Amino acid sequence: MHIRKRRGGALLLLTSMLLALTAGVSAADAEPAEDTLEARVAQFMEENYLNEQNFSMSYYNTVTGESYAFEDTHMMVAASTYKLPLNLYYYQQELAGEIAPDALIAGVYRLSDCHYQSLVWSNNEISEAMLYQIGSFQEYKQTMRTFTDMTDDEIDPRYYSGNLYCTRMMMDALKYLYDHAADYEEMLSYMREASPQNGYFRKYVTECEVAHKYGSYEGAENDVGIIWAERPFLLAVYTSGLSYGPGGNVDMAYADGQSAGSVICGQLAVLLKAY
Repeated sequence: MHIRKRRGGALLLLTSMLLALTAGVSAADAEPAEDTLEARVAQFMEENYLNEQNFSMSYYNTVTGESYAFEDTHMMVAASTYKLPLNLYYYQQELAGEIAPDALIAGVYRLSDCHYQSLVWSNNEISEAMLYQIGSFQEYKQTMRTFTDMTDDEIDPRYYSGNLYCTRMMMDALKYLYDHAADYEEMLSYMREASPQNGYFRKYVTECEVAHKYGSYEGAENDVGIIWAERPFLLAVYTSGLSYGPGGNVDMAYADGQSAGSVICGQLAVLLKAY
């Protein structure tokens, strides 16, 4: 099941009650809204004032095959999540024998060290050197399509104009990584180790392993990764310009030194883990 919805799920219960009243049935006797993944996410979005301008997500349950997407082709600032497909590409090239782990990037950095610095510490200078080792910016962006099945018609041309990605692209990369996990043990170990240890998906999911790549840049607060819950699932979340306090997206009680977008990523991960 692949769903793209924009309406608040919390309205489902109100609608069922109004229909029951119209039919002469008391509100107390009205059937409750069905507890579906779609309804849970829609209610979460409504409660946190999330919409197609400030939020995008892709979810995939590796056990049931159930998926959910909201604005998953909408191009948003990727921040450091671009380092997920970038590193995946280089690991793939190493497996194919096209490049050696001790190859020099920009004539300075060993590729094996680049992976660690890029995925664990999100080193921007080294990651950008890896990016331009591929070629021009346009060549890099074209190469990053290796892991997605999105067609030219499905990809917003803005994708080529800057550090813009969509959660569907990230989900496609995550699926590839998960399906070929045995070939990418080092990459996954670095994603498990990735800093920060107590933010984004990891803030509230503490009892199972999380391999992720977060990103933060001028209001863009994102996370993409694999959560090894009882039923492992893949999750990619992009946010933009979220805030705390009255009229904002997150209650100040959840601040705890993290951005509002980080809180949303973490809370959504917990919600989906419980589904």
